[in-house]
Formats: sequence, structure tokens, C-alpha cells
Amino acid sequence: MAYFFVFWSWCVQIGSVNLTLENNKKGCDEMKTKGRLKKGIWILSSVATLSLVVAWMKQH
Repeated sequence: MAYFFVFWSWCVQIGSVNLTLENNKKGCDEMKTKGRLKKGIWILSSVATLSLVVAWMKQH
């Protein structure tokens, strides 16, 4: 289960990097929307990573 969370947060981070690269190619309005989306994704991945660490600490 823990490995799934690691893999998932890793995928999310790659996705947010891809979003950043796309942002550089597109207009300002789209960038603002994607920036908010990216921030949301980043927060989600941070929370997932944190909860993973907490779960791991409880096991050990």
C-alpha cells in the first residue's frame, strides 16, 4: 500500500512539471487557471506524501 502512495505522488509531481511546461507555451488566462490547478495538485501530493510518512512512522 505504501508503495502505491509513493508511486502516486511521484506521478502527480511529474504531471505538475508537465503542466508547468505547457504553461510556458500558452496565454496568460490559461496560465492562471492551470496555475490554480497545479497548486491544488501540489497541495494534494504534499498531503499524500505527509500521510504516507505518518503511516510509515506508525508501522515502525
